[in-house]
Amino acid sequence: MKHTRRSWWHLLATLVAFTLVATACGDGNSENNTVTDNTEPVERLYGDDDNDGATSTSEAQYGGSISVALEAETDNWLPGMGQLTVNSAMTVSRTFFDPLTMLNGDDEVVPFLAESVEPNSNLDVWTVTLRDGVRFHDGSRLDAETLVWNFDTLHNIEGSNTAGTINDYGIDEVEATGALTVEYRLSSPNSGFPAALRNSLGLPVSRQSYEEMGRDAFAEAPVGTGPFVFQSWTRDDRLVVTRNDRYWRSDEDGNQLPYLDQITFFPIADEDSRYQSLAADSVQVMMTLRGSNAKQVIDLAEERNYRADLTVTNSSGSSIFNTQRPPVDDVRVRRALVAASDGDSVAFILGDDGLVPNNNQFFSPENQWYSDVAAAAYPSADGPDVDLAEELLADYIDDPDRSDGRNPGDPIEIEYACPPDPSLLEIGQLYQDLWGNLGGGGMVEISLRQVQQPELIGNALSGDYMINCWRSGADEGDPLVTFQSWFSDPSTNPLNFTNFTHPEIDEAIEELRTSTDFEVRYAAAERINVIANENSILTWATATPHVIGWRDDLNGFTSWVMPNGDPGRGTRGAIIDFSQIWQS
Repeated sequence: MKHTRRSWWHLLATLVAFTLVATACGDGNSENNTVTDNTEPVERLYGDDDNDGATSTSEAQYGGSISVALEAETDNWLPGMGQLTVNSAMTVSRTFFDPLTMLNGDDEVVPFLAESVEPNSNLDVWTVTLRDGVRFHDGSRLDAETLVWNFDTLHNIEGSNTAGTINDYGIDEVEATGALTVEYRLSSPNSGFPAALRNSLGLPVSRQSYEEMGRDAFAEAPVGTGPFVFQSWTRDDRLVVTRNDRYWRSDEDGNQLPYLDQITFFPIADEDSRYQSLAADSVQVMMTLRGSNAKQVIDLAEERNYRADLTVTNSSGSSIFNTQRPPVDDVRVRRALVAASDGDSVAFILGDDGLVPNNNQFFSPENQWYSDVAAAAYPSADGPDVDLAEELLADYIDDPDRSDGRNPGDPIEIEYACPPDPSLLEIGQLYQDLWGNLGGGGMVEISLRQVQQPELIGNALSGDYMINCWRSGADEGDPLVTFQSWFSDPSTNPLNFTNFTHPEIDEAIEELRTSTDFEVRYAAAERINVIANENSILTWATATPHVIGWRDDLNGFTSWVMPNGDPGRGTRGAIIDFSQIWQS
């Protein structure tokens, strides 16, 4: 069986994960900034002498039911239709689904549910070999035909929110070539292909249950291969999963995983309510991406019987420019606004100061792809440069051929749009002050526009905006995933929100696609970051702090391992793996 590609793009739901709902910021602890020294992520454990409990599985115990407070609810649980790429959804969906591939603790994409993922010599045919004996929760087997059926039925169809991934990776055909082997045939070489199978496109579901239940019913009662079995879901209230007693994985001592009997997930959107639920032991685990609440959880871990894990990913608060909309179509204007921006002030407003570093490119300072050269190209990497900003603006304002059509000497007019979140509105006011006071207040006239998040996203897709507050950053795995979306042709790729393209970036993306040599690929990623910063397509603000807090009789949040024995990623990105968590 095989299936041929259709070109469809991500739905609006996919974009919500990238939108700036709450920005975050830094602690300035970024002394490791070279490619050889910064491969370890910021990760800080708090509570009980910074210990996550016993690391030996010989001490693990079976049993226990826990409750978890999530940041948000999810629309449904069907890969290809549901929004499964945000932190809360990934935490829940990874209890009843397994991904074909996953990032390990070194941010390398490695097989997970797949036994191997191997390319041909041209990197345009990838063979996925599935593990033998894996069963879905309904008892049916995971085999090659089922995996192809998943691709055909859930993903490569009109309206699928994974169709953009298919297009990005150039997946032309998917064919079962053996009982457990599937070939993914691409339109061109792509060395980063295994990353495509980390998320929704690589979450196999049971064909048997799907066909018995129907699409809509299955989307609310999913059946996968994961460590826990879906039991019930009351939307906006709770979701319950129970132990899969025939899960395919065992711990290092041969004991079958998982250990816990039951997990109940509660979506609690209000940050303070979520924290109070943890402090009162109404829930035993919680997540937050807000600096002020992160500090509360950390204090709780230091003062009482709790622990907290702080991690940083590439996600960052930002403001994106529509490079086709005057006057920000002119690089002088964009560079001036970026030069006058102030990440430290954003951090202070959000209460994120002292937690995580400011960002100045698509990668956080602790990521292996981070570049000092790219950092130096960011106009306000060392703080606001008002002199540079005023010099650039004066050059544009006095230009008789300025792009906005206004008379020489007239101030520029810009519009800054954000959702009506109080902290985001305060950031808008900060930029209004920083930019509006340039040249003594006579260079920039800025208007603030409040728009609901769906409208903000829709405007970015259509190009109907000038400057939007946003959440930006690179994918945590292969940089190709990010750059081929951000910088491909905007006439065919609505995910190029800034509408910025550059021939040297095109060449660098091709190197990322066709090379497997890290140094070659690092140089290509660095070149893209440098060009983006030199052309000031967005402001960078502050990294997003991701904090998980939990009661200290729970163990294994940061010490779990992959099927091949590699260390896992702990709770990085506020995503929790419950397969090896146990209660003492």
